[in-house]
Amino acid sequence: SGDNLFFHPDFAVPAMRRLGGEVGLATVSHPSGRLAALAPFTRTRLGRVAPASRLWAHDYAPLGLPLVDRAALRPAVEALIEGLAPTGSGASLIVPDLPLDSAVARTLVEASADRPVDILDGHVRATLRRAPGQPTDVRAMLSPRRRKEYARLMRRLRDVGEVLVTAAIEPHEVRARFEDFMALEAAGWKGKRGSALISHPATADFAREAVAARAEAGSARVDSIDLGGKPIAAVVSFAVGATAFTWKIAY
Repeated sequence: SGDNLFFHPDFAVPAMRRLGGEVGLATVSHPSGRLAALAPFTRTRLGRVAPASRLWAHDYAPLGLPLVDRAALRPAVEALIEGLAPTGSGASLIVPDLPLDSAVARTLVEASADRPVDILDGHVRATLRRAPGQPTDVRAMLSPRRRKEYARLMRRLRDVGEVLVTAAIEPHEVRARFEDFMALEAAGWKGKRGSALISHPATADFAREAVAARAEAGSARVDSIDLGGKPIAAVVSFAVGATAFTWKIAY
């Protein structure tokens, strides 16, 4: 299942190395040895004494959806729950930041009905779904009124200076533009608050490694608006399968 980019090794391994602390990796295998489910997790407690396992969602990966083989969805999910919260152990499984709009999430909810599983921050993701045959240019899906307003805003920007909209897709371009993104983010309120990626060596190193790995795989891009030769807005996105995740934005 490609539902959770953040559990992909390109992203999870740098995060575990730079941010993780005591992070384990739960796996379920088919009898053939092929992987059926995977999820990073940490050991924690509910209250003061009750042991628990928590799937590893964090500030830079707010998605606690395990990776599961769709061909063995229910048994793989049940085995994952049993492995992390064994029957009779008194342990619980905590699943944070679970989007409820996928087959894996629905199966997880169903399989946990009579088990010690706590789902935190269950939600429906804000998504843009493009049906087959729809245009690939998202602007064509907007109403005429919205397109007219965006055109007006771009004209106002051009009154200030030369405007260039760019998309960095090649690996070396993505890496260079990501450095611009981090500088832009640090120049705003996140930099003042100390929560920008570049504010701390660990988060900067993790982000550079993850973005570079995804870029080499052809699955990262940085879209920017430059004004007078300098970036004034940028968004970093990742793709996995047919799904794209907008990860970080700064302006």
